[in-house]
Amino acid sequence: MAESMKRELSKNVIFIGVGKWGDMRIAAEHMAEEFARRGYQVIYLCAAVDLLLALRDSFVRKNNGFLKDFFRALFRRDPLRDIEPNLVIAPGLALLAGFGLFRLCDCINEFILWMYIERLAKKKGMRRYVLYSFQYFPTRKRGGHCEYFVYDCIDNWQSMSGSKRRAARIGVLEKCLVQNVDLWFAISQPLLEQRKQWNVDGYLELPSFDKSNFIDYRKNSGLAAKMSEFSRPIIGMTSTIFSKKIDWQFLLFAAEAKKNYTFLMVGPCMDTPPEEIRALKNVFFLGPQPFRDIPYIIECLDVALILFRQNAFGNFALPTKFLEYLWMGKAVVSTDLQSLRPFRDIIDLAVDREDFVKKIDHCLTTDSPARREQRTRFAGNFSKEMRAQRILNRLVAEFEKKGDGQ
Repeated sequence: MAESMKRELSKNVIFIGVGKWGDMRIAAEHMAEEFARRGYQVIYLCAAVDLLLALRDSFVRKNNGFLKDFFRALFRRDPLRDIEPNLVIAPGLALLAGFGLFRLCDCINEFILWMYIERLAKKKGMRRYVLYSFQYFPTRKRGGHCEYFVYDCIDNWQSMSGSKRRAARIGVLEKCLVQNVDLWFAISQPLLEQRKQWNVDGYLELPSFDKSNFIDYRKNSGLAAKMSEFSRPIIGMTSTIFSKKIDWQFLLFAAEAKKNYTFLMVGPCMDTPPEEIRALKNVFFLGPQPFRDIPYIIECLDVALILFRQNAFGNFALPTKFLEYLWMGKAVVSTDLQSLRPFRDIIDLAVDREDFVKKIDHCLTTDSPARREQRTRFAGNFSKEMRAQRILNRLVAEFEKKGDGQ
């Protein structure tokens, strides 16, 4: 009886993601898919958003997506959507934005979120389940049916807030979360070391990527024509672009020093790049591109860049892009981020702007088929399947420990 209950408990997992389910799958979606394919009953809860942002998108940007999801979650008899066997998607909630009353709003939000999670579990007949969160909330187990609570820390959330007061509050929430979960993982060594002081039951689990997206892809003929217009060498980066994240001074120095090089920035711009960058004739912003076209864009690069600033965001982040670059055999030059220092044998880290230019030139002159094969082999160790299996093995071991009373 006890053994069958243990099996049942370990087969129900509710994931709290960081975005809406879509064509572009990242860490949370990958984990949900892999658990489902291994026979687990999975609910993927799309990320909650601030009600203020949902209202802004609805009335200013004419995008009613979040509000529609919110009311669908509240009033539909069955808000769940089947994606594949064992995997269903639940819409995210639009929660209170704070308006300065962060502590009160966070308490209300957590109460609402737990009610929603318990409702979803009941609909799927989950008498007991594992809650696996990629967000900094909820901060503790409250649901009567939550047997085990796991946190997968993939970003330094505190550094991503534009408000100092909200950033401080996020820090408090995440500390509370790490202290209260049964098990947690960190995506980079700096994240692990910082949070170990709150809870020693944490483990390093490096990022992963979906190899299939970078094997079976087709060349978009329109994009191919566009890329052929750029003169070589092409130096580029694919990422969401905003000033808190990108070190514009490195890019400005390199583009001015190498006027015969083409520099491409591919991805949505969350704010306006500096005027001196936009004035350069060899720097091009391609804007957001369909995810299916990203592999071909990377294929066209002669050197791939990671232009993150060395701040609380960049030093703790471990961008999945560097694995995608390496899988495609590309030489990678990055700013000297703490999180990337363990990989300096396979990528080049620049300590300053002059070194950044030297490293780009070095990659262009020393690249070879053997080096490209070495990079692809290295990246092959970081598939989403391998990460999911390692985490699953750890979870099973923890379940067994708990069952033995250890």
